[in-house]
Amino acid sequence: MSTPNATKQPFPKDLLPDPMSKACADFLTEHWQTASFFLFVYLLAADRDETSRDAARTVLRSDHPQDVKDSILAKLQERHGAIGTLVTREQLLMQLMLSKIVDSYLCYLSELLTLVFVAKPETLKSKEQITIDDILQFNDMKDVVLHLAEKKVHELSYQGMRKLAAYLKKKIGLDVLIDANDLDRLIQIIELRNLIAHNRGIANKIFLKRLPNYPIKEGEVIRLDTEATMKDVDFLASAVCDLERRAAQKFGFPQPVESKKHVDQFNGLSKVLDMFEGAVNKLRSQQT
Repeated sequence: MSTPNATKQPFPKDLLPDPMSKACADFLTEHWQTASFFLFVYLLAADRDETSRDAARTVLRSDHPQDVKDSILAKLQERHGAIGTLVTREQLLMQLMLSKIVDSYLCYLSELLTLVFVAKPETLKSKEQITIDDILQFNDMKDVVLHLAEKKVHELSYQGMRKLAAYLKKKIGLDVLIDANDLDRLIQIIELRNLIAHNRGIANKIFLKRLPNYPIKEGEVIRLDTEATMKDVDFLASAVCDLERRAAQKFGFPQPVESKKHVDQFNGLSKVLDMFEGAVNKLRSQQT
């Protein structure tokens, strides 16, 4: 299992948008909660194994006959151990982490687009028609705009990230990511999540068509590198912060959340990931 890059601070103070939209704050909070949960799992496993070792030491210091001690110690050694079990579940843990962060990113993107469309209704201009029956469902024009915005976001969510990025660039002049190489990376991360969610992580023709250079053959199961996955998690968080800042400056949508109210939590994420690295290193030492 590779070690996360703990030297990279995912949320340096100058990276956090200040202020930020509720959508951005919700994404970052969920990101922190996810990282904290995985750290908890690793530390819980390490604590469980330490308890077993304490039990073994107690047996050795006891007055039991040697044959009884040997029997108890042999049974303890036969157990796989919590850390050992985690090692065998590494891919499951990484798949869960990647899927969670991608889902949160896509949710943020949908909420951001709704903010943009509501703040600048003219960005919704198109040849599409709305019936009088639809209009009469709403109390005022603001509700109509919100309905159209949510409808447009729903339609865009099924087009795939590359088409969505092209639409945003053409229609409203907003780049999802500044660097084209970063867009390729984003698409790969999302396609990996889609493969996990919809085909149990088994490479199929759709995946290979969208990512022809990915080193895998049809029918093979993807294997996520821990270090690469952690970097992808940080990449998505940085992408959200960057997009939030640029979109807010361009469209002026509401940003009611002050980052200073959450800075302790966000800064705590760096400490959590540092501790996560320590836990993973301990896990790796148990394998040798």
